Amino acid sequence: RYGLWHSDVSLLNPTANERRVRLEYSYVKKGESDRTTKAKTITLKAFETKVWTDFFGSILELPPGDTSEYSESFIDLTTPSDDAHKDDPFVVAGKTYAASGDGTIGLQVDPYVFEDGIGAQAASRRILLSGLHANTRFRTNVAIFTTPGAGSEDWAEVDVHVLDSFGRELRSVWVRLDADHPVRQIGSGDLFAGLTTSDTEAASIVISNPRGTARVGAYATVIDNLSSDATFVAGQPVP
Repeated sequence: RYGLWHSDVSLLNPTANERRVRLEYSYVKKGESDRTTKAKTITLKAFETKVWTDFFGSILELPPGDTSEYSESFIDLTTPSDDAHKDDPFVVAGKTYAASGDGTIGLQVDPYVFEDGIGAQAASRRILLSGLHANTRFRTNVAIFTTPGAGSEDWAEVDVHVLDSFGRELRSVWVRLDADHPVRQIGSGDLFAGLTTSDTEAASIVISNPRGTARVGAYATVIDNLSSDATFVAGQPVP
């Protein structure tokens, strides 16, 4: 929830059984330095869908017109011990968008599980993000985060390599993640300064050399500077 950007979250119980779901949400409110983490447990009836429009506005019960901003945020969904069908699935989807009087422009944000992350002890040790652009028409931002399952003492470090269309390294960025900083967002200017892509010459990012005990996931958003429409680029874990 930042400026014109908001996020919606939907949660579906695709089974014929009533489900219990623990919803943990964590964020840093603009103007504050400390991270806030809260949790609540909700009940979903058979085949019920729960939707939070403007998630933080809804979950925090903010008054209409409130412009508070929340960044470096995440939502973690787990099944509590009192869920009688904890091995059954549920489906979650997110949408981040900019709203105006003419409608909304944005993208779907995919959920991640523990196995999606790379790690020092994982089979996958690198993440590939390809087809990225930075020029007068487009910008690309990257989010790097610990995947679900990280505890309060877990941490990870990775190296973020920015490559041009010929595979030449432009720069390398060191990133550390821990319980206080489980999400790191890197802006287009910090990643691609000095590089201009074209329709036929896109950039790539390779995230490698994971250290520590947590697993790490990543995605990129390629944003049209004219329309603010965005494309989600999922990080592909590779050996």
